[in-house]
Amino acid sequence: MATSLEAKLIAAVAVLAYVVYKRWLSQQGSDVGRLKKPAKSHWLWGHEYDAWAIPDGQFYVKNINELGQAFTMKGGLFLALTDPAAITHMFSKRPYEYTKSQIIRPLIERLLGKSLPWAEGEQHRRQRQMLAPVFTNENVKRMDEEIHRAADKVVEVLREHVHAEQKAGEKDKGVEVNVLDWCSRATLDIIGSVGFGHDFQCGTSEEAKAIARSWKELISVGLQFPGFVAPLVIRAFPFITDLPVEAIQAQGEIKTIINSIRVKKGQLINVPTIAINRNAAVWGPDAEVFRPERFLEVGGMPAPSTLTQGWSGIFSFLEGPRICIGFRLALFEYKVIMTTLLKNFEFVDTGAKIATQFSSTLQPFVEGRKEDGVQIPLFVKDLHQ
Repeated sequence: MATSLEAKLIAAVAVLAYVVYKRWLSQQGSDVGRLKKPAKSHWLWGHEYDAWAIPDGQFYVKNINELGQAFTMKGGLFLALTDPAAITHMFSKRPYEYTKSQIIRPLIERLLGKSLPWAEGEQHRRQRQMLAPVFTNENVKRMDEEIHRAADKVVEVLREHVHAEQKAGEKDKGVEVNVLDWCSRATLDIIGSVGFGHDFQCGTSEEAKAIARSWKELISVGLQFPGFVAPLVIRAFPFITDLPVEAIQAQGEIKTIINSIRVKKGQLINVPTIAINRNAAVWGPDAEVFRPERFLEVGGMPAPSTLTQGWSGIFSFLEGPRICIGFRLALFEYKVIMTTLLKNFEFVDTGAKIATQFSSTLQPFVEGRKEDGVQIPLFVKDLHQ
């Protein structure tokens, strides 16, 4: 009879053999395993830890520039993809054959319920058809009054905060504030007003505070190591998704061809938005430079064939039937909030170096101070004091 140690060794070898076999089997009939890979990888996490931990999407930006617009990642054998033709194939031509994975969909349900971002197939089509009339150009224009009211309210409350802090601290440079927090208050007020007829009182109501706490907790987990490990556990043990828990039930299928790359059902495809918008092969050597003049200059924009079919040729809102249904509202409120703040305050750089990392969405934080949470600190002065 095998000893306890021998039994454990046998079990470990059996599990390892099973994992190796499944990985080998998954590559049969697929071209993904033949694509280029980044040179170095962790013995356990593959490339996935670097993709999660390296800020500002630089893992993807670097490897797309070096390896091309399709490469594989060790770990989950991801196919990382930024090719515009392939993206249009997935998001515009056959959007319901490429579904969200069993990792992402339960997270969306927890955050937003079984809403449009969660839905797939016919359910997604029906929900979008019902919601689309709300976000036409004409209807968004009719939201002008609510959007300006929210922007004016955040100016009023921020001004009170700046004056109170200046009296206490007497800072010559102005008062340091987390601008991200104040902009979030304004956007929550807008959603509350135009979507639900509810006033969140510029973040001061109990409901607004509860939403802010919940969001902060969710983001905090995603920025820490457990936020990296949890999706790996779900993927490594897919039987978890078969448990009788409603939030992690069955997902759709992925089974078709992307140009000349054959992919099999169940292939995990990662479309890194931040890298698409910063691809040097498309946008030129200054792809990572904030230079809005490129959209105004003659010949400043890349050829349309090299761009995605999203808004203004960028992929921030996706494209096709999965394009953000509220992108017009998002752009309108962004412009109103920004111009209203700039008419009333002077914003001065604090010298803090900002980095970003993905947690539900792309989150900014101060380098070396991630434990302080997401923030964009600026010194603020009242121009009308």
